[in-house]
Amino acid sequence: MKRLLILLPDIWSMKKYQGMPSIHNFLIVATERFDCVIFTTDENNVEVDYPNAKVYKFKKFTTKSSNRYVQYLCGRLNFISINCKYYYKSISLRLSPDIIYCSSSLPVLSTRILKIFYTSKSVHRIYGTFLHENISSVFDKIKKYEEYLSFFLDADKYIITNDGTKGDLVAEKFSIPKSNIEFLMNGVDFKPHVSSNIMEELRNTFKIPKEHLVAISVSRLSSWKRVDRIIKAFNFLENVPISLIVVGDGPQREEWEELKTNKNINFSGSLLGYEVNSIMRSADIFISMYDYSNVGNPLLEALTFGLPIITVSSGGTIDIITHDQNGLIIDYSQDENHMVINLKSNIEYLVFDSEKREELSRKAVEFAKENILDWNSRIKLEVDIIDLL
Repeated sequence: MKRLLILLPDIWSMKKYQGMPSIHNFLIVATERFDCVIFTTDENNVEVDYPNAKVYKFKKFTTKSSNRYVQYLCGRLNFISINCKYYYKSISLRLSPDIIYCSSSLPVLSTRILKIFYTSKSVHRIYGTFLHENISSVFDKIKKYEEYLSFFLDADKYIITNDGTKGDLVAEKFSIPKSNIEFLMNGVDFKPHVSSNIMEELRNTFKIPKEHLVAISVSRLSSWKRVDRIIKAFNFLENVPISLIVVGDGPQREEWEELKTNKNINFSGSLLGYEVNSIMRSADIFISMYDYSNVGNPLLEALTFGLPIITVSSGGTIDIITHDQNGLIIDYSQDENHMVINLKSNIEYLVFDSEKREELSRKAVEFAKENILDWNSRIKLEVDIIDLL
């Protein structure tokens, strides 16, 4: 059995079982296939989820300051300290791994040093990138040096999420051989794990009228997710029978809550994975207006569960969504005001045209069946790639 040293940041991007599930899903399968040693900064009791692995947890620097310079400094201290800790711990344990799996850009430096020290194979797992638009900018290379190093430093395999941020094109610009690149979409949980009446509970909590359709947005509330566009559009729709539930939490929540003037706009906060799964199955319309990375799990799940989708022509959506076939696409090149007005018009269109909603739903499901893997198959594909090294 091959020994796999897995170097991670936090396993969950929010609380335990909340946020991006791909790392957790990978660990479940990998710890059954390999002799795994896991290094992570996650403070939750994650070791109980991976009984076949040895899990070591490391403390990271944190700050409550909202000052971006303080946050940037904290991030840089984390990069230095975590890479040093991962390196020295591995050496002290005399691990001699066959393969080092570097998840995200945080442990990329220790991965490279340990690869040389042990003469191991290595995998850089890259979950999207912000480098594509400014890859030639010296300033951006310095500002995003962790991402830069993920592509610049040598690895035997680069597994990059196909989330619309064009990581495959970035890899090509770094002259990484195509044979070393795996460009994969995330998977989807096709079947619910637990039955849930969370939508009914939210309808009651927010006093959503029975005759209202429910539109949802699902994301971490970060500035580039642009939930503000959706809120501004809904501010024009107070007399239209539709309510919005914004699922997720993050640094922009307070600011975006202050934007709303329509009482039918509601914020649920972050929810557990099975609750999000249940809401996706029960909603009437899904909306995603990110500046980047629109082809993430929420959009893939919306397709799989047959939700009528409204999105914007950025972040890879035009490779997934065909306008007026399996979704509606708003032109990203127009100015903000026109984008909001067009979003408002598209929402009204779907509210009052049930046949179009049914058509979009049917074709979304057809696309998903042909193009999207369930999580088990998707993770098995990644583990098979690693096992062949």
